[in-house]
Amino acid sequence: MSFYVCSDLHGQGKLWDKIKEFLEPTDNLICLGDCIDRGLDGWRILKEILLDERVYLLKGNHEDMMVNFFINKNQYNYSLWMYNGGETTLKDFNKEENKEEWIKKINDLPQYINIVINGKEFKMSHAGYTPNLNPEELIKYGDLLWDRNHFEEEWPKEKEYENIYIL
Repeated sequence: MSFYVCSDLHGQGKLWDKIKEFLEPTDNLICLGDCIDRGLDGWRILKEILLDERVYLLKGNHEDMMVNFFINKNQYNYSLWMYNGGETTLKDFNKEENKEEWIKKINDLPQYINIVINGKEFKMSHAGYTPNLNPEELIKYGDLLWDRNHFEEEWPKEKEYENIYIL
């Protein structure tokens, strides 16, 4: 059993299909959000990920924009989502039955995960996850979905990343 992490598929169906082919039945994938929008296959990807027991999905800011539109239908939420590439996702999602159930499932997605693999702890979110701050506090301000401040912080040295594999 192996663990893999991906993020920001943004509707790229061919990429998602390659990831699915690569994964073994016993593997686990942590997806850090933004499955939808921009590309042509966002809703298909998000739906497949939500139904795949091997995948643990975190909410990204694009899933959050989608949910905000459906929960608070107003011009601002619609415009924000469409400006960020939501048109194809909305078109495909509108063909679904049980929209309310899907929206609830997407809205309930966690914004972060702390996981221990082979004795090492990993803290992950879609956007900023400043390790010395309480993630529950960051959720209140949307920082785990939108924040980019962590790019200003000092990152670990290269040698600490020896066991990361890129597909």
